Amino acid sequence: RSISAAGVGSYRLDGKDVTYEVYEAMLQKIGVLVKARNFLVFQGDVESVASKSPSELSKLLEQISGGDSLKIQETYDTLKTSMTTAEEDVLFSMQKKKMFVSQSREVRGQKEEAELFTLKQQELAALRTESVLWQIFSIKVGMEQHQQAVQTLKQQQQEVQRQEEGLEDEMQASKRELAKASKALAAAEKEQNGLQRQLE
Repeated sequence: RSISAAGVGSYRLDGKDVTYEVYEAMLQKIGVLVKARNFLVFQGDVESVASKSPSELSKLLEQISGGDSLKIQETYDTLKTSMTTAEEDVLFSMQKKKMFVSQSREVRGQKEEAELFTLKQQELAALRTESVLWQIFSIKVGMEQHQQAVQTLKQQQQEVQRQEEGLEDEMQASKRELAKASKALAAAEKEQNGLQRQLE
């Protein structure tokens, strides 16, 4: 490296002018880390190191151990943040899944309750229909029995009426026979009285 009188620096590698980036990359290959300043001790560095906190000393050691350690740390932090975000997303997804499973169970339970309620309603309607049909059947049987009883009573009434008519005929005949007998008895008594008078 050389600096001109104007204060402009230039970098040469094997006699050829190169950019700072190429020059720094070549130094890194041989273990010289410019940003970490691990090859020279500048004025005030010892005092600066002595006044650093433990965490700052850790960062300084990371800088000295490798020029890419900060980039690695940044990459690590980025990946750690991504991992934390992914874990949060997974946790949220699991909670969401649990919520969906719970809602699904609740909906399934409500559906089963609705189906059971519908089934019980159908069973109740069937029982009511069966009860009504049984009542209708009982009423029909009762009506038939009453109709048969009425018909039997009518037949018995007709038989009694026939018997009454027969008895009436017999009674009229008996009356006629009684009248004849009474008339014959009166004639006989008259004839007997006449004979008694003749005998006297």
